[in-house]
Amino acid sequence: MRVNTMLKGCFGWAAYFFLSLLLPGQTHEFGIGPGLTYYVGDVNPTVHWQSPHPGGHAFYRRNFDWHWSLRAGLLYGRISAADSVGVYDFQTTRNLHFESDIYELNLIGEFNFLPFKPGRNSGRDWTPFLSLGFSGFMFSPQANYNGELIPLSALETEGQTTPTFPDREEYATWSFAIPFGLGFKFMLNDRWTLMTEYQMRMTFTDYLDDVSTTYGDLGEITLISGQVAAELSDQSISDYNGSMPNTFYQRGTPNDLDWYGFFHVSLVYKFNDPNICYSGVGWRKARR
Repeated sequence: MRVNTMLKGCFGWAAYFFLSLLLPGQTHEFGIGPGLTYYVGDVNPTVHWQSPHPGGHAFYRRNFDWHWSLRAGLLYGRISAADSVGVYDFQTTRNLHFESDIYELNLIGEFNFLPFKPGRNSGRDWTPFLSLGFSGFMFSPQANYNGELIPLSALETEGQTTPTFPDREEYATWSFAIPFGLGFKFMLNDRWTLMTEYQMRMTFTDYLDDVSTTYGDLGEITLISGQVAAELSDQSISDYNGSMPNTFYQRGTPNDLDWYGFFHVSLVYKFNDPNICYSGVGWRKARR
Protein backbone atom coordinates (compact mmCIF):
# COMPACT_ATOMS: atom_id res chain seq x y z
CA MET A 1 0.00 0.00 0.00
CA ARG A 2 2.82 2.40 0.88
CA VAL A 3 4.60 1.67 -2.42
CA ASN A 4 1.39 2.29 -4.39
CA THR A 5 0.91 5.62 -2.63
CA MET A 6 4.49 6.67 -3.41
CA LEU A 7 4.10 5.61 -7.04
CA LYS A 8 0.94 7.70 -7.37
CA GLY A 9 2.78 10.67 -5.89
CA CYS A 10 5.69 10.20 -8.30
CA PHE A 11 3.42 9.97 -11.34
CA GLY A 12 1.45 12.99 -10.11
CA TRP A 13 4.60 15.10 -9.90
CA ALA A 14 5.71 13.89 -13.32
CA ALA A 15 2.33 14.71 -14.88
CA TYR A 16 2.39 18.19 -13.33
CA PHE A 17 5.87 18.82 -14.68
CA PHE A 18 5.20 17.70 -18.25
CA LEU A 19 1.86 19.51 -18.40
CA SER A 20 3.69 22.65 -17.31
CA LEU A 21 5.84 22.40 -20.41
CA LEU A 22 2.75 23.24 -22.46
CA LEU A 23 2.23 26.59 -20.74
CA PRO A 24 3.42 29.63 -22.69
CA GLY A 25 5.86 32.28 -21.54
CA GLN A 26 8.36 30.29 -19.48
CA THR A 27 12.13 29.91 -19.74
CA HIS A 28 13.99 26.67 -19.68
CA GLU A 29 17.55 25.84 -18.61
CA PHE A 30 19.98 22.94 -18.60
CA GLY A 31 22.50 22.41 -15.82
CA ILE A 32 25.34 20.01 -15.14
CA GLY A 33 28.07 19.73 -12.56
CA PRO A 34 30.19 17.59 -10.21
CA GLY A 35 29.29 16.82 -6.65
CA LEU A 36 30.01 14.77 -3.53
CA THR A 37 27.77 12.13 -1.95
CA TYR A 38 27.84 10.56 1.50
CA TYR A 39 25.68 8.28 3.65
CA VAL A 40 24.13 8.24 7.13
CA GLY A 41 22.59 5.02 8.42
CA ASP A 42 23.23 1.91 10.51
CA VAL A 43 26.95 1.68 9.65
CA ASN A 44 27.42 5.45 10.10
CA PRO A 45 24.69 6.60 12.49
CA THR A 46 25.69 10.19 13.23
CA VAL A 47 28.75 11.52 11.37
CA HIS A 48 27.93 13.67 8.33
CA TRP A 49 30.49 13.85 5.53
CA GLN A 50 32.23 10.66 6.59
CA SER A 51 33.69 8.90 3.51
CA PRO A 52 32.39 11.28 0.77
CA HIS A 53 32.70 10.16 -2.86
CA PRO A 54 32.72 12.14 -6.13
CA GLY A 55 29.60 12.07 -8.29
CA GLY A 56 27.62 14.38 -10.53
CA HIS A 57 24.23 15.34 -11.88
CA ALA A 58 22.45 16.93 -14.83
CA PHE A 59 19.02 18.54 -14.92
CA TYR A 60 16.45 20.40 -17.00
CA ARG A 61 14.68 23.32 -15.28
CA ARG A 62 11.58 25.41 -15.93
CA ASN A 63 11.33 28.88 -14.35
CA PHE A 64 7.71 29.87 -13.76
CA ASP A 65 8.21 33.32 -12.25
CA TRP A 66 10.64 35.32 -10.12
CA HIS A 67 10.50 32.81 -7.26
CA TRP A 68 9.32 29.37 -8.41
CA SER A 69 11.09 26.75 -10.55
CA LEU A 70 10.78 23.03 -11.20
CA ARG A 71 13.54 20.76 -12.43
CA ALA A 72 13.90 17.13 -13.50
CA GLY A 73 17.31 15.55 -13.18
CA LEU A 74 19.61 12.55 -13.08
CA LEU A 75 22.16 11.96 -10.33
CA TYR A 76 25.01 9.52 -9.87
CA GLY A 77 26.81 9.08 -6.59
CA ARG A 78 28.64 6.54 -4.47
CA ILE A 79 28.30 5.88 -0.75
CA SER A 80 30.27 3.77 1.71
CA ALA A 81 30.87 3.26 5.42
CA ALA A 82 32.78 0.95 7.76
CA ASP A 83 32.33 0.09 11.43
CA SER A 84 36.12 0.04 11.75
CA VAL A 85 36.13 3.87 11.69
CA GLY A 86 32.91 4.23 13.69
CA VAL A 87 32.59 6.30 16.83
CA TYR A 88 30.73 3.74 18.98
CA ASP A 89 32.06 0.63 20.74
CA PHE A 90 29.34 -1.62 19.31
CA GLN A 91 30.56 -0.78 15.80
CA THR A 92 34.04 -2.04 16.61
CA THR A 93 32.52 -5.34 17.69
CA ARG A 94 30.07 -5.61 14.78
CA ASN A 95 32.79 -4.82 12.18
CA LEU A 96 30.55 -4.47 9.09
CA HIS A 97 31.28 -2.43 5.98
CA PHE A 98 29.70 -1.71 2.57
CA GLU A 99 29.82 0.46 -0.54
CA SER A 100 27.19 1.14 -3.19
CA ASP A 101 26.55 3.13 -6.35
CA ILE A 102 23.45 5.35 -6.43
CA TYR A 103 21.53 6.09 -9.66
CA GLU A 104 18.72 8.59 -9.14
CA LEU A 105 15.92 10.19 -11.16
CA ASN A 106 14.40 13.21 -9.43
CA LEU A 107 11.79 15.95 -9.71
CA ILE A 108 12.55 18.96 -7.50
CA GLY A 109 10.83 22.27 -6.88
CA GLU A 110 12.79 25.42 -6.03
CA PHE A 111 11.82 28.62 -4.22
CA ASN A 112 14.07 31.69 -4.66
CA PHE A 113 14.16 33.89 -1.58
CA LEU A 114 14.86 36.98 -3.70
CA PRO A 115 13.42 37.89 -7.13
CA PHE A 116 15.80 36.21 -9.56
CA LYS A 117 15.76 36.91 -13.30
CA PRO A 118 17.98 34.49 -15.25
CA GLY A 119 19.17 36.08 -18.48
CA ARG A 120 18.97 39.69 -17.26
CA ASN A 121 21.97 41.88 -16.43
CA SER A 122 19.77 44.38 -14.60
CA GLY A 123 18.05 43.73 -11.32
CA ARG A 124 18.85 40.94 -8.87
CA ASP A 125 21.65 38.67 -10.09
CA TRP A 126 21.90 36.33 -7.08
CA THR A 127 19.64 34.60 -4.58
CA PRO A 128 19.61 31.82 -2.00
CA PHE A 129 16.92 29.20 -2.59
CA LEU A 130 15.19 26.23 -0.97
CA SER A 131 14.56 22.93 -2.76
CA LEU A 132 12.13 20.07 -2.11
CA GLY A 133 11.12 17.17 -4.30
CA PHE A 134 10.70 13.47 -4.90
CA SER A 135 13.08 10.90 -6.38
CA GLY A 136 13.45 7.26 -7.25
CA PHE A 137 16.84 5.56 -7.12
CA MET A 138 18.66 2.27 -7.53
CA PHE A 139 21.39 0.95 -5.25
CA SER A 140 23.40 -2.24 -4.75
CA PRO A 141 25.34 -2.69 -1.49
CA GLN A 142 28.59 -4.64 -1.79
CA ALA A 143 31.25 -5.80 0.64
CA ASN A 144 34.90 -6.68 0.19
CA TYR A 145 35.61 -10.39 0.55
CA ASN A 146 39.20 -11.51 0.00
CA GLY A 147 39.82 -8.54 -2.30
CA GLU A 148 36.62 -8.98 -4.34
CA LEU A 149 33.45 -6.88 -4.12
CA ILE A 150 30.49 -9.18 -3.44
CA PRO A 151 26.86 -7.99 -4.02
CA LEU A 152 25.02 -8.45 -0.73
CA SER A 153 21.29 -8.25 -1.47
CA ALA A 154 21.00 -11.72 -3.03
CA LEU A 155 22.97 -13.34 -0.16
CA GLU A 156 20.14 -12.68 2.33
CA THR A 157 22.65 -11.84 5.06
CA GLU A 158 19.98 -11.24 7.73
CA GLY A 159 18.42 -14.66 7.25
CA GLN A 160 15.69 -13.61 4.85
CA THR A 161 13.37 -16.55 3.95
CA THR A 162 15.22 -18.93 6.31
CA PRO A 163 13.15 -21.25 8.58
CA THR A 164 13.90 -19.00 11.57
CA PHE A 165 12.69 -15.87 9.72
CA PRO A 166 10.23 -17.06 7.03
CA ASP A 167 8.48 -13.68 6.89
CA ARG A 168 11.70 -11.67 6.46
CA GLU A 169 11.73 -11.00 2.70
CA GLU A 170 14.65 -10.14 0.43
CA TYR A 171 14.80 -6.37 0.06
CA ALA A 172 14.44 -4.46 -3.19
CA THR A 173 17.48 -2.64 -4.59
CA TRP A 174 15.40 0.38 -5.61
CA SER A 175 13.46 2.83 -3.51
CA PHE A 176 12.12 6.37 -3.23
CA ALA A 177 13.48 9.40 -1.41
CA ILE A 178 12.53 12.96 -0.49
CA PRO A 179 15.33 15.40 -1.44
CA PHE A 180 15.40 18.72 0.41
CA GLY A 181 18.05 21.36 0.77
CA LEU A 182 19.41 24.87 0.44
CA GLY A 183 21.34 26.45 -2.42
CA PHE A 184 22.66 29.63 -3.99
CA LYS A 185 22.38 30.99 -7.56
CA PHE A 186 24.62 33.63 -9.09
CA MET A 187 24.07 34.93 -12.64
CA LEU A 188 27.35 35.12 -14.57
CA ASN A 189 25.93 36.72 -17.74
CA ASP A 190 22.83 36.67 -19.97
CA ARG A 191 23.10 32.93 -20.56
CA TRP A 192 25.01 31.35 -17.69
CA THR A 193 24.25 30.91 -13.99
CA LEU A 194 26.47 29.35 -11.31
CA MET A 195 24.56 27.24 -8.77
CA THR A 196 25.66 25.50 -5.59
CA GLU A 197 23.38 23.32 -3.47
CA TYR A 198 23.45 20.99 -0.48
CA GLN A 199 20.67 18.44 -0.15
CA MET A 200 19.84 15.53 2.13
CA ARG A 201 17.71 12.64 0.93
CA MET A 202 15.40 10.85 3.34
CA THR A 203 14.98 7.42 1.77
CA PHE A 204 12.21 4.85 2.22
CA THR A 205 14.61 1.94 2.70
CA ASP A 206 16.79 0.76 5.58
CA TYR A 207 18.98 -1.40 3.35
CA LEU A 208 21.35 1.01 1.59
CA ASP A 209 23.98 -0.67 3.76
CA ASP A 210 22.49 -4.22 3.84
CA VAL A 211 21.90 -3.73 7.58
CA SER A 212 18.52 -3.36 9.25
CA THR A 213 17.30 -5.90 11.81
CA THR A 214 18.87 -8.82 13.74
CA TYR A 215 21.41 -11.50 12.97
CA GLY A 216 20.12 -14.59 11.21
CA ASP A 217 20.99 -18.18 12.01
CA LEU A 218 24.45 -18.77 10.51
CA GLY A 219 23.80 -22.47 9.99
CA GLU A 220 20.66 -21.77 7.97
CA ILE A 221 22.35 -18.97 6.00
CA THR A 222 25.26 -21.29 5.17
CA LEU A 223 22.89 -24.06 4.04
CA ILE A 224 20.72 -21.80 1.88
CA SER A 225 23.09 -19.06 0.63
CA GLY A 226 26.56 -20.50 1.18
CA GLN A 227 29.62 -19.96 3.33
CA VAL A 228 30.44 -16.52 1.86
CA ALA A 229 26.97 -15.26 2.80
CA ALA A 230 27.42 -16.50 6.36
CA GLU A 231 30.82 -14.85 6.72
CA LEU A 232 29.56 -11.52 5.37
CA SER A 233 26.46 -11.75 7.56
CA ASP A 234 28.39 -11.94 10.84
CA GLN A 235 31.80 -10.28 10.73
CA SER A 236 31.85 -9.47 14.45
CA ILE A 237 35.20 -9.82 16.18
CA SER A 238 33.55 -11.48 19.20
CA ASP A 239 30.18 -12.98 20.11
CA TYR A 240 27.76 -10.78 22.02
CA ASN A 241 27.03 -13.43 24.64
CA GLY A 242 30.21 -15.41 25.15
CA SER A 243 30.26 -18.57 23.05
CA MET A 244 26.57 -18.34 22.08
CA PRO A 245 25.82 -17.44 18.42
CA ASN A 246 24.61 -13.93 17.63
CA THR A 247 21.25 -15.09 16.22
CA PHE A 248 18.46 -12.67 17.30
CA TYR A 249 20.96 -10.07 18.54
CA GLN A 250 20.67 -6.58 17.10
CA ARG A 251 22.50 -6.07 13.81
CA GLY A 252 20.81 -2.80 12.79
CA THR A 253 17.99 -0.43 13.72
CA PRO A 254 14.90 -1.12 11.55
CA ASN A 255 12.99 1.97 12.70
CA ASP A 256 15.67 4.39 11.43
CA LEU A 257 15.69 4.64 7.64
CA ASP A 258 18.89 5.39 5.73
CA TRP A 259 19.85 8.79 4.31
CA TYR A 260 22.34 10.12 1.79
CA GLY A 261 23.54 13.65 1.13
CA PHE A 262 24.65 15.44 -2.03
CA PHE A 263 26.55 18.69 -2.54
CA HIS A 264 27.19 20.07 -6.04
CA VAL A 265 28.49 23.04 -7.97
CA SER A 266 26.79 23.40 -11.37
CA LEU A 267 26.82 25.56 -14.47
CA VAL A 268 23.35 26.35 -15.83
CA TYR A 269 22.66 27.46 -19.41
CA LYS A 270 19.52 29.43 -20.32
CA PHE A 271 18.09 28.63 -23.76
CA ASN A 272 15.54 31.41 -24.16
CA ASP A 273 15.97 34.90 -25.58
CA PRO A 274 18.18 36.72 -23.02
CA ASN A 275 15.91 39.79 -23.34
CA ILE A 276 12.93 37.92 -21.88
CA CYS A 277 12.08 39.04 -18.37
CA TYR A 278 9.34 38.42 -15.84
CA SER A 279 6.05 40.26 -15.63
CA GLY A 280 4.00 39.00 -12.71
CA VAL A 281 3.92 35.21 -13.03
CA GLY A 282 4.41 35.25 -16.81
CA TRP A 283 7.01 36.50 -19.22
CA ARG A 284 7.26 39.35 -21.69
CA LYS A 285 9.85 40.92 -23.97
CA ALA A 286 11.92 43.55 -22.20
CA ARG A 287 11.22 47.03 -23.40
CA ARG A 288 14.18 48.79 -24.98
